[in-house]
Amino acid sequence: HDPDGSSPQAAGIYANRQAPGTAWGTPTRISGDNGFVVEPKVAVAPGGLAVAAWRNSAGSLWSSQRSGSAAWTGESQVIVSEPQRRGAFQYDMAMNAGGDAIMAWRDFSSDGPTDTYTVKAKRFTQGTWQATEQIVETVDAAESAIQPKVALNNEGRSVIVWKVRNEALRAAVGPA
Repeated sequence: HDPDGSSPQAAGIYANRQAPGTAWGTPTRISGDNGFVVEPKVAVAPGGLAVAAWRNSAGSLWSSQRSGSAAWTGESQVIVSEPQRRGAFQYDMAMNAGGDAIMAWRDFSSDGPTDTYTVKAKRFTQGTWQATEQIVETVDAAESAIQPKVALNNEGRSVIVWKVRNEALRAAVGPA
């Protein structure tokens, strides 16, 4: 929440850093003016690279990054919510020691009579999010893929686990 704002429209995502043996720094706003923002997450590599992500009320996912003691980058839209695609919800993010990351989310779309849930993923390598979303699994509304969780090892292999409506777990292993 933005302590300077007086309404939900002024809400923002802030980041702060504490280096070992020092006091906390000054909070820095890393989100822009892209509506009400929720669900902040952060992943950090041992070398100091940090990637923060959040979702806005429209269902788009946004991100900012910083390397070591450098300033946070401007926000970038990672996932765009579009008509008939209600956006990304219930997302998770993981980063490995090399600074590569992966984000997985539940995507919901509807063409009117048919609701579809898709577990999707996107990778962050060499300081940028890849352009293409990877479809992990698509299910109909009766199954409703929910709560994806992701892990990433140092070789770049990912595992995404999610639950379907009948409480069964499903998983997918991504290539390195």
